[in-house]
Amino acid sequence: MNVYLVKPKPNKMKKLIPCLLIIFISNNIFAQDSPLLIEGKLTIDSFYKDKGAFIIISEVAQFDSLNKATLIKKVKNWASIQFVNLKEILVSETDDQLVLNYIDNSFFSKSFGSRIQLNWYIRLVIQFKDGKIKCSYFDDGNALTSGVMGSTRTIHLKDYFKEDDGKMIAVKHFKDGLLAIHQSLINSFDSLKKSLASDTVADNNW
Repeated sequence: MNVYLVKPKPNKMKKLIPCLLIIFISNNIFAQDSPLLIEGKLTIDSFYKDKGAFIIISEVAQFDSLNKATLIKKVKNWASIQFVNLKEILVSETDDQLVLNYIDNSFFSKSFGSRIQLNWYIRLVIQFKDGKIKCSYFDDGNALTSGVMGSTRTIHLKDYFKEDDGKMIAVKHFKDGLLAIHQSLINSFDSLKKSLASDTVADNNW
C-alpha cells in the first residue's frame, strides 16, 4: 500500500499564518489589558467579588422610570432571548427575586498551544425593587467529575488559584480562561442593562 503525504500549498500557508498570528496577538492583548491583572498576575481577590460566597460579580443597576413588575417582565424577556428556554434555567421565582442556573462555555485551559473548553455552571440571582435591580453571578461549580475510588467532587474556579508569595494567583494555563469567563459575565450584565433600558416590554402571556 502506498502512503502519500499531502503538503499544504504555499499560498494557503501564507494566508493561514497571518490569521493565526492575529488570533494569538489579540488574545495576548486582551489578557495584558485586563483591569483584573496586577503586574500581569490574576489574584483570587481580583477575580471574585466575594470569594467566600463564590460571588464573581455583584452589581446594582438603576432604572428610575420602571416599577418592579415591569422590571421583572423585561428581565424574563431578556432571559428568554439570551438562554432560548427560560423554563429550563429558572430554578426559583418569588415576588422580588429570580434565580437562574445556566452553563457558561467561556472558561478554558491551555495545553500545548491548544484550548480545552471547560463548561461551567453559573447561578444568577436577580433581586428587584422599584427602579432598580441587583445581579449577583455565582461560581456554581463544574459538572461532577470522577475522583478517587469512584467518588465525585465539585470543582470551583477558586481551585485554579495557587499560593505564590503569600497571594492566591491564577495557575498560568487557566489564567486566560478565568479572564474570559469573568468578561463573559460582565458582558451578560451589560446586555441585561441594555435590554432593560429599551422601550420594549414583552407580554409573557402571549
